[in-house]
Amino acid sequence: LTPVCHFKEDFCNELFPLVIDLVLHTLNKRSCTELFIVQINEFFARHCTTDSSVEVYGSRDSVFTMLRIVHIVRKYTDQQRKIDYLSISKAALFCSAYFTSVLYGELWASEYNSDREDLDVEGLTQLEYIEEKDSQNGQILQNLLREAYTKIGEPDAVYGCGNSHLLDRNSQILHYQHEGRWRSVVEACDMQLALDPTLQPQGLENALYYCGLYHLAGRVSGRQSYEASWRLGQWELVEPQTHSHDSLVYCGLRSLRGGDTARTLQALRQARTLVVQTLTHTSLEAATNIYAPLAKLHALQEIEDFATLDFSSVAKKWEEQDKIGWNKFTQAESILAQRITMLRVKPNLNQETCAKVLLSATEVAKQEGLFAVAHSWLMALSHLRDLPPLESLSVQLLQAQLYWDKQETDTARHHLRHL
Repeated sequence: LTPVCHFKEDFCNELFPLVIDLVLHTLNKRSCTELFIVQINEFFARHCTTDSSVEVYGSRDSVFTMLRIVHIVRKYTDQQRKIDYLSISKAALFCSAYFTSVLYGELWASEYNSDREDLDVEGLTQLEYIEEKDSQNGQILQNLLREAYTKIGEPDAVYGCGNSHLLDRNSQILHYQHEGRWRSVVEACDMQLALDPTLQPQGLENALYYCGLYHLAGRVSGRQSYEASWRLGQWELVEPQTHSHDSLVYCGLRSLRGGDTARTLQALRQARTLVVQTLTHTSLEAATNIYAPLAKLHALQEIEDFATLDFSSVAKKWEEQDKIGWNKFTQAESILAQRITMLRVKPNLNQETCAKVLLSATEVAKQEGLFAVAHSWLMALSHLRDLPPLESLSVQLLQAQLYWDKQETDTARHHLRHL
């Protein structure tokens, strides 16, 4: 089988764990399992120190195969304390195997606390005790658990993962992102840049989007930001030689604006292919892994509907989707922003229906507390003329509510007096 394994990597990844299982089951020797444990620990230690995806230690397929081998070895050994579960937990997170990461993180913590005899720290939780005794590994464990629970979609569990993130600026930013405190993310990134102007703070661009600061987001990206450009209605960017998902969405919307339906549909087909390719490499261990790709596919379908169906049918589909609701606003925001862009680029649409779509999107952003986003979307109504009295009053009332929620009470009262 060796020549076949050299030729077919996928076959080797499937066969290797089965061979290990067969060897351990047949020999059933302690020395054999101990040898495997040594090799497992060495592999995952190297994985944690490598930055290259070219090496076998940085390959997702190789790491995932080794995770399967860990599961097999655990069945045949009573020497589990010799296994470095913390490194394995980190590797599982790398493979988007979030439940597996939590499992091995908890096993490492349990083994660490099994010898707990210090009566002076009896009031501490497991994680607090570990951080007290081993600050570095304690913080690593807390960060692993926090990220895994966040990706799984268990927001309550995140708050039980210790407080080490309060001492580290990068972890603090991730905490603000988890809580949806986007202005705090911007402020924390600003403090990082004050200390080191060469840094590129993670999450700053997305935080600016959620604050409604699209111009700044485009500047911060330091490259051609296709998403910021279609949000702002800037259609002068040059098509790249190698397309990304964002550039294809941009090209599709620009072709829609120019009335080139064939080019729009071509860009959408290419974008779908890219999204589906990412799905083939996505771990299905947690449903949250597929939310972002599905949201992208949904957004692409909305562009296709807008290009090929009459507007009344499209608006009805949007209304039905809004009744179902959204799992997370962070996934819905780009879809709602895309709808507003499509309404802007397509002239001669029913003004009353456009107003209802814009008011619905603004109300969703307002409920999420993203008042700057809601206000910018509400301003999109300014290009609509001859609105029916009810829609016109709804716009003015919502505008007053937004100012009130932003603590600009004098401005809110002024708008209310003119209703």
